[in-house]
Amino acid sequence: MVIYCINLNLMLKKLYKIKYYINVDVLAEEIVSSDDIDVKNLKLNKKEFPSKNAKWIIYDTMKVTRKIIEDYDEITNIGSKDRISNKWY
Repeated sequence: MVIYCINLNLMLKKLYKIKYYINVDVLAEEIVSSDDIDVKNLKLNKKEFPSKNAKWIIYDTMKVTRKIIEDYDEITNIGSKDRISNKWY
């Protein structure tokens, strides 16, 4: 006869997933050829977004703008989950 001991406290603990929406100051720097930009008219032409060669610097100034707490279970993408949202603006 096998007896299993179950810790009911562990079974009863509810888990929550917390999502943090954070604004971060980021600087991207890159060196480009004069053919890639129009210096006279201050136009970037094809350089509207930094390339994969850019150097990225993330500054320490972060601000949490929104937090969401939702029930956590092993099944994801369920639209009927209860969500608690705390929006900070």
